[in-house]
Amino acid sequence: MARTGPQRDFQGNRLADQWPAEGPKKLWEGNVGIGYSSFSVAKGRLYTMGNVQEKDYVYSLDAETGKLRWRHEYPCASRDDNGYHGTRCTPTVDEDRIYSLSRHGHFFCLDAATGAVKWSKDFKKDFGGQAPKWGFPGRP
Repeated sequence: MARTGPQRDFQGNRLADQWPAEGPKKLWEGNVGIGYSSFSVAKGRLYTMGNVQEKDYVYSLDAETGKLRWRHEYPCASRDDNGYHGTRCTPTVDEDRIYSLSRHGHFFCLDAATGAVKWSKDFKKDFGGQAPKWGFPGRP
């Protein structure tokens, strides 16, 4: 099991007990498209997903600056009959690999440094999977 926190002891940095009236200092901001992906963080990089014009993107960003390191894209419809459009998954980091899953069952293993596809599967085509009406929402 991967351990979290700077010392890999499940102890993270504490948030401030009080914030200034104007809030915490904003380091950077960006737009990664629509969806419900959060961030995974490892080795000074952030990994997230979003959908832009019917394509899903898996992004690797520099945690300090927000600068794009790489992105992987593939066609994926964003529309949802329930009104929750876009991605559903937060990428998972494991050593030098990133795992992502689309709402339609596109499962990728990507190289963490470059975004190159190491392998991929399609839950529907390869395994006969049927997505729930809200799509495949799980984090790999």
